[in-house]
Amino acid sequence: MKLNSFRFFFSLGYKNILRNRTRSFFLCFSVAASVTVAVLLLSFYEGMVTMMRDAAVLNNLGHYQIRELNFAHKKDPNTPVPVNVELREKLLKLNAVEGLSEELILPSFVTSSEGSQAINLMGIQHDQINTVIPLEKSMIEGDASGVVIGAALAEKLNLRLHENLMINYQDVKAELRTEILPITGIYKFSSKRFQRTHVYTKLEAVENLMGVRGIHRYVLRGQKLDDSMLKPLIPPNMLLTHWGELNQEIFFSINFQTGLIYFFLIVLSIGISMTILTPIAMVLNERHAEFKMISHLGTTNTRMLQLIIIEALVMSIGAFIFALVMATAGFYFLKYTGINLVAARGGADIERGGILLPNIVYPVLQIKQITISVLFIAFTVLSSYYMASFKLFKRVKAG
Repeated sequence: MKLNSFRFFFSLGYKNILRNRTRSFFLCFSVAASVTVAVLLLSFYEGMVTMMRDAAVLNNLGHYQIRELNFAHKKDPNTPVPVNVELREKLLKLNAVEGLSEELILPSFVTSSEGSQAINLMGIQHDQINTVIPLEKSMIEGDASGVVIGAALAEKLNLRLHENLMINYQDVKAELRTEILPITGIYKFSSKRFQRTHVYTKLEAVENLMGVRGIHRYVLRGQKLDDSMLKPLIPPNMLLTHWGELNQEIFFSINFQTGLIYFFLIVLSIGISMTILTPIAMVLNERHAEFKMISHLGTTNTRMLQLIIIEALVMSIGAFIFALVMATAGFYFLKYTGINLVAARGGADIERGGILLPNIVYPVLQIKQITISVLFIAFTVLSSYYMASFKLFKRVKAG
């Protein structure tokens, strides 16, 4: 279609829409309201996904882990690998790597007069661990200079700051040992299970307890990391693992909810198409005589369809402007208030994969949501006009 012809059809389509301003406003508003609902739903869903993913990643999972094979498959702590300085430097050179922590893990039991608890004694380097998880910012008592326990473990075993922590473990020679460690700090994360099972201390202290030197895993943080970046760097005695494999409950929940959201959008799009189909058919049928006349003058159905599609394009632009104003206002309002999920559940906390999720969800706006909104409007309006035009052409042909 030539530019001048397009301008003519566009101007004609605009004038046709203004013939009945009330009906055109209703159609634009209906589509815009549906799009606004879709955008806010997608933004809150993205906020929920971000919240769930961050809650999992920030509980010492990282976005990826590089683990020693024997430890990864059998949870056997007796075969740590030496610290690979070359690998560390290669990983840190990747722009997508936001944090890295080298960790040695000693499975142990903590005992007290109140009972016992299986734990992982985590040997870490403090300058590294705080690039992966906010350990120092999560301290509620003391500091992270020595042995740090979780608040849930302290509550369960009635442990307090500066008291001694009695741990029982098996060294690399399969000998049972007991060690007394002074508690220097207590942290609190979003997972009570994590707080009960993760005790942090210096890497050198765990090496001395086990009688070995080395680490079991590298924990990596970086939202833009992917397998293609990391796999070429992985040595043959180590295994690359995505956080979704380590917390499958949250990962499955995210994927399942994604499918439900897009299914809902498809149903909503089809529903609104059917809703506005009748008013659009009425608009076209009111101009039956006009289309019949230009048909007798030699205008083909294809040419008339072009006119109708351009009119639908004008309607889509109007609906998009309405939707942009409504969705922007709604987004910025809810960005400050959020949605209190705990209040909606009658005060009950939300826990997924052993992780306590934040009470309030805030919307997150992304380019894909705007893209989906444009496609939503285009499909809804164009499909409705397209179906209505065929009914019109049948009437024109029948006379």
